[in-house]
Amino acid sequence: MKPQSGKVTVDRDGRRYLITSSGALRAWWSLVALVLACILAVGVSTVYTVYYVHKLDQRWCRLLTTLDEPGGPPPTTERGLRVQQQIHELRRQLGCT
Repeated sequence: MKPQSGKVTVDRDGRRYLITSSGALRAWWSLVALVLACILAVGVSTVYTVYYVHKLDQRWCRLLTTLDEPGGPPPTTERGLRVQQQIHELRRQLGCT
């Protein structure tokens, strides 16, 4: 079926063509492609950011593990006990083993 200018071209199965008679993409298809590209870009950026932040957090694990090792001298002051508890909590939150 030959496309006619100014009318929506439909093939034998009743589907609309994605390309106009001049060779351009139809406007609705361009919008769909743009929205999908934006969603993909946001998804990739989010995954990369989560990965990078996790990688940066893991740099602290060696220090926190050393400071939180059992068998070290117990804290002698209330402030030292709070610091020890906060170091332990941070180590747990970062997933350090």
